[in-house]
Amino acid sequence: MTVNKTFKKVDKMVADTLPKSDSLFTYAKAGLYGINVLPTVTVERIAEHGDIYAMLEETSADIKVSAFDGFGVLTSGWAAPIEKGEDGPSVAPSQHPEKVRVRLFSYCDSEGAVHSSVKFGDGRETVYDENQAKGSMRDAMVDLHQASLAFKKIFES
Repeated sequence: MTVNKTFKKVDKMVADTLPKSDSLFTYAKAGLYGINVLPTVTVERIAEHGDIYAMLEETSADIKVSAFDGFGVLTSGWAAPIEKGEDGPSVAPSQHPEKVRVRLFSYCDSEGAVHSSVKFGDGRETVYDENQAKGSMRDAMVDLHQASLAFKKIFES
Protein backbone atom coordinates (compact mmCIF):
# COMPACT_ATOMS: atom_id res chain seq x y z
CA MET A 1 0.00 0.00 0.00
CA THR A 2 1.55 3.34 -0.98
CA VAL A 3 1.54 6.29 1.41
CA ASN A 4 -1.21 7.89 -0.67
CA LYS A 5 -3.49 4.84 -0.45
CA THR A 6 -2.72 4.40 3.24
CA PHE A 7 -3.40 8.04 3.98
CA LYS A 8 -6.67 8.04 2.03
CA LYS A 9 -7.77 4.94 3.93
CA VAL A 10 -6.89 6.54 7.28
CA ASP A 11 -8.67 9.75 6.24
CA LYS A 12 -11.84 7.80 5.41
CA MET A 13 -11.66 5.81 8.65
CA VAL A 14 -11.40 9.01 10.71
CA ALA A 15 -14.31 10.55 8.78
CA ASP A 16 -16.37 7.42 9.44
CA THR A 17 -15.94 7.93 13.21
CA LEU A 18 -17.69 11.32 13.08
CA PRO A 19 -21.40 11.66 13.78
CA LYS A 20 -23.37 12.39 10.60
CA SER A 21 -24.57 15.62 12.25
CA ASP A 22 -21.00 16.95 11.89
CA SER A 23 -21.40 17.32 8.12
CA LEU A 24 -21.20 21.12 8.46
CA PHE A 25 -17.65 20.93 9.85
CA THR A 26 -18.31 22.80 13.08
CA TYR A 27 -16.39 20.62 15.52
CA ALA A 28 -16.28 22.05 19.03
CA LYS A 29 -12.96 20.35 19.72
CA ALA A 30 -9.99 19.15 17.72
CA GLY A 31 -9.32 15.42 17.84
CA LEU A 32 -6.05 13.52 18.22
CA TYR A 33 -6.00 10.03 16.70
CA GLY A 34 -3.55 7.18 17.21
CA ILE A 35 -3.01 5.30 13.95
CA ASN A 36 -1.50 1.88 13.30
CA VAL A 37 -0.91 0.73 9.74
CA LEU A 38 0.44 -2.78 10.36
CA PRO A 39 -0.77 -5.47 10.28
CA THR A 40 -3.99 -3.64 9.36
CA VAL A 41 -4.98 0.01 9.47
CA THR A 42 -6.62 0.96 12.76
CA VAL A 43 -7.64 4.38 14.03
CA GLU A 44 -8.37 5.31 17.66
CA ARG A 45 -9.39 8.71 19.01
CA ILE A 46 -7.05 9.30 21.96
CA ALA A 47 -7.64 12.94 22.93
CA GLU A 48 -9.66 16.04 22.19
CA HIS A 49 -9.23 19.68 23.07
CA GLY A 50 -10.70 23.07 22.23
CA ASP A 51 -7.22 24.29 21.18
CA ILE A 52 -5.38 22.09 18.70
CA TYR A 53 -1.95 23.48 19.65
CA ALA A 54 -2.54 22.96 23.37
CA MET A 55 -3.59 19.38 22.59
CA LEU A 56 -0.41 18.71 20.61
CA GLU A 57 1.73 20.24 23.36
CA GLU A 58 0.07 18.47 26.33
CA THR A 59 2.60 16.76 28.57
CA SER A 60 1.10 13.32 27.97
CA ALA A 61 0.63 13.67 24.19
CA ASP A 62 4.02 12.10 23.40
CA ILE A 63 3.20 9.11 25.61
CA LYS A 64 -0.21 8.68 24.00
CA VAL A 65 1.05 8.76 20.41
CA SER A 66 4.13 6.63 21.13
CA ALA A 67 1.86 3.57 21.33
CA PHE A 68 1.01 3.94 17.63
CA ASP A 69 2.76 3.89 14.24
CA GLY A 70 1.61 7.46 13.62
CA PHE A 71 -0.99 9.98 14.65
CA GLY A 72 -3.44 12.41 13.15
CA VAL A 73 -5.30 15.55 14.09
CA LEU A 74 -8.75 16.60 12.95
CA THR A 75 -10.16 20.10 13.10
CA SER A 76 -12.57 22.34 11.24
CA GLY A 77 -12.76 25.99 10.30
CA TRP A 78 -13.08 28.48 7.48
CA ALA A 79 -11.06 28.57 4.27
CA ALA A 80 -10.92 31.26 1.61
CA PRO A 81 -9.34 31.49 -1.83
CA ILE A 82 -5.78 32.72 -2.01
CA GLU A 83 -5.04 35.16 -4.80
CA LYS A 84 -2.32 34.16 -7.22
CA GLY A 85 1.06 35.33 -5.95
CA GLU A 86 -0.15 35.75 -2.35
CA ASP A 87 0.95 33.68 0.65
CA GLY A 88 -2.50 33.74 2.22
CA PRO A 89 -5.92 35.34 1.96
CA SER A 90 -6.01 39.15 2.11
CA VAL A 91 -8.59 39.02 4.94
CA ALA A 92 -9.35 36.46 7.62
CA PRO A 93 -10.98 33.44 5.95
CA SER A 94 -14.10 33.85 8.12
CA GLN A 95 -14.55 37.39 6.72
CA HIS A 96 -13.93 36.56 3.07
CA PRO A 97 -17.01 36.73 0.78
CA GLU A 98 -16.08 33.36 -0.78
CA LYS A 99 -15.45 31.55 2.52
CA VAL A 100 -16.30 27.87 2.91
CA ARG A 101 -16.33 25.52 5.89
CA VAL A 102 -13.60 22.89 5.80
CA ARG A 103 -12.49 19.82 7.65
CA LEU A 104 -8.71 19.46 7.95
CA PHE A 105 -7.16 16.12 8.77
CA SER A 106 -3.38 15.89 9.07
CA TYR A 107 -1.53 12.61 9.55
CA CYS A 108 2.05 12.23 10.79
CA ASP A 109 3.42 8.87 9.69
CA SER A 110 6.13 6.79 11.36
CA GLU A 111 8.83 8.66 9.42
CA GLY A 112 7.61 12.07 10.57
CA ALA A 113 6.13 13.08 7.21
CA VAL A 114 2.90 15.08 7.53
CA HIS A 115 0.11 14.43 5.03
CA SER A 116 -3.09 16.49 4.92
CA SER A 117 -6.58 16.40 3.50
CA VAL A 118 -8.99 19.28 3.22
CA LYS A 119 -12.64 18.38 2.74
CA PHE A 120 -14.92 21.24 1.71
CA GLY A 121 -18.39 21.84 3.11
CA ASP A 122 -19.66 22.95 -0.29
CA GLY A 123 -19.03 19.50 -1.78
CA ARG A 124 -16.03 20.21 -3.99
CA GLU A 125 -13.40 17.50 -4.28
CA THR A 126 -11.20 16.73 -1.27
CA VAL A 127 -7.65 18.08 -1.65
CA TYR A 128 -4.77 15.87 -0.50
CA ASP A 129 -1.10 16.69 -0.09
CA GLU A 130 1.72 14.38 0.77
CA ASN A 131 4.36 15.91 3.01
CA GLN A 132 3.91 19.37 1.46
CA ALA A 133 2.42 21.05 4.54
CA LYS A 134 4.05 24.16 6.00
CA GLY A 135 3.30 26.24 9.03
CA SER A 136 2.80 26.09 12.76
CA MET A 137 0.52 23.04 12.89
CA ARG A 138 2.92 20.96 10.81
CA ASP A 139 5.78 22.11 13.04
CA ALA A 140 3.82 21.16 16.18
CA MET A 141 3.08 17.72 14.71
CA VAL A 142 6.74 17.12 13.81
CA ASP A 143 7.74 18.21 17.34
CA LEU A 144 5.25 15.74 18.83
CA HIS A 145 6.55 13.00 16.54
CA GLN A 146 10.12 13.68 17.72
CA ALA A 147 9.02 13.70 21.38
CA SER A 148 7.20 10.39 20.93
CA LEU A 149 10.33 8.85 19.38
CA ALA A 150 12.40 10.07 22.33
CA PHE A 151 9.85 8.58 24.73
CA LYS A 152 9.97 5.21 22.89
CA LYS A 153 13.78 5.24 22.97
CA ILE A 154 13.85 5.73 26.74
CA PHE A 155 11.62 2.73 27.33
CA GLU A 156 13.30 0.49 24.76
CA SER A 157 16.64 0.81 26.60
